[in-house]
Amino acid sequence: MDNYAAKYLGATVNIKIDRPIGSKHPKYGFVYEVNYGFVPNTQAPDGEEIDAYVLGVDKPLKESTGKCIAIIHRTNDDDDKLVVVPKNLIGMSDKEILKAVDFQEKWFKHIIIRELERSVNVVIRNDKGEILIMKRSPNEFNHPNFWDFPGGKVEDNETLEEAAVREAKEESGLDIELEGGYFNIYKFEDRNIDVYSFFAKPKTGKATLSEEHTEFKWITKEDLSNFEYTPSVKVVISRI
Repeated sequence: MDNYAAKYLGATVNIKIDRPIGSKHPKYGFVYEVNYGFVPNTQAPDGEEIDAYVLGVDKPLKESTGKCIAIIHRTNDDDDKLVVVPKNLIGMSDKEILKAVDFQEKWFKHIIIRELERSVNVVIRNDKGEILIMKRSPNEFNHPNFWDFPGGKVEDNETLEEAAVREAKEESGLDIELEGGYFNIYKFEDRNIDVYSFFAKPKTGKATLSEEHTEFKWITKEDLSNFEYTPSVKVVISRI
């Protein structure tokens, strides 16, 4: 794939919508099932601006700003498409993306290209041996109302360990001390994400909630089986 599209992966981009959701293609007549537009002041190999699908918004837009999470690379055409989403949908799977753009991409041979993302989660155990679990907000795109551990995406120029400490603080309010290196890697089958798991103990602070969770509990190892967890956390629990 040419660098003209790849350089936008992971970037925040502004999209001007010229074919809003519900509108018809001016030549072929099919209906746009998502908002579709272009990146202003750019040029693709076909001489036009770089096109983009804006997913996750179910009303017509005139413009949108979001993160480019993928590229639809047409293997029989020279017109790649950006896939742009709001911040809360960056975990959208390949399957979900391809389903959303099929109304147009079904006429082309194509593949989806994404960056490898690294995430962490942290199993925090207190002096009683209890484990902190947190219930995901109903507003979360992936697995709302499921239980998980504090964690999140590794930022640029950040080590796995630094990310684990930061995410634990942001999501639980706790300052932690890691107990060794990561003990598990979970690889998503439908998303280009690796999740690294750490054990830790709290140093200071009191457990609190961020906007990503609605509830937390300190539970014993024996009680872990009483809750419904996200897929990556299920694997981690089997190794505790």
